[in-house]
Amino acid sequence: STSARACYVKLYNVGNKVSTRNCSGFLQSCISYYLQNIHISPRRLWLCLPCETRATQGAAKARALRSRGMGGSGRLASGRAPSPVLTGYESDNPEWEVEITKEGRQFALDLCRFVSTEISHGDRGDGDFDNDCVVHSAPDKRSAATIEHLSFVCSVQETSLLRPLHYGDLSQMQPDEAEAEFADVLHARALDTLNFRYPGAGGESYLDVIQRLEPLIVELERQKRDIVVVASEEVAQCIYGYFTCAEREDIPKITLEKHCIYELRPGPFNTDVEVIAPRSFF
Repeated sequence: STSARACYVKLYNVGNKVSTRNCSGFLQSCISYYLQNIHISPRRLWLCLPCETRATQGAAKARALRSRGMGGSGRLASGRAPSPVLTGYESDNPEWEVEITKEGRQFALDLCRFVSTEISHGDRGDGDFDNDCVVHSAPDKRSAATIEHLSFVCSVQETSLLRPLHYGDLSQMQPDEAEAEFADVLHARALDTLNFRYPGAGGESYLDVIQRLEPLIVELERQKRDIVVVASEEVAQCIYGYFTCAEREDIPKITLEKHCIYELRPGPFNTDVEVIAPRSFF
C-alpha cells in the first residue's frame, strides 16, 4: 500500500530479511519481534521430562491406583472428578532431598549417550553437519540430576522460565496432605485444568505458564542449533503443544511419558514428532 498510514511487517525468504513499517504499538512490536526470529532451517528439539524420583514414582503409582478405582466412569464413587496428583512439589522446596530412582539415573546416562551420538553424527537432514547443541533446563534438583552427564558435552542454560507450575499454598505440602486439606481446590482444578490458578502466593495456572514461556518460545524459534529442553510435565506440555499446534484447551490433556525423548523437527508447514526410548536406541 502507498498509504502513509499503512502498517505492516514484510518477510523475505522466511527470516533472511524483515521489513517493518509504522509498527509502534505493543502488540505490533511483539508480532514484529516474533517474526524477526522465526526461520525454517532444519534443526531438532529434544524434549523430555526430568528423571524419576522416589516421590514422583509414588505419585504415579497413586494415580494408577485411583484410575483403576474409578472403573470406566472417569469419576470417583462420590461423583467428583478425580483430583490430580501433585508431581512437581518437591522442586518448590529446596530443603527436601531429591532421591533419584535407579531408572532415573539410567535415563540421565542414556540421554547423554543419545545426544552425544546424534550431535557427533550431526546430519539433521539438510547435509549440514553441526555438532553444536544447547541444553535448556530449570534450576531445580530433578533437572540438574537429569543433565548431570549431558552438561559435560553440551552448553547448559538454566532458566527460571522452565520452573515447574507453582502450586501456591499447596507447594510446600506432600501430595497426600494436599489431597486431604485441599480436596475442594483439587476438585475445582480437575473441572477446569487450563484456567484454574492455585490459591496463595505464586500460584499459577496453565495459562500463566503459557504466558511465562513466551520469551523462551521465541528463543527456541530463533535457535538454528539442536536443542535439548528438560522441563516438568506442565511446562513440557505447553512447549509440545506450541510446536504441534495443539488447541489451547487440549494442552493439559497431552500425555508425555517419563524417560522418553520427544524429538521435534519444526518445518515450513508442520512439526514432525518422533518418540524415542533411549534404551532401545543403542
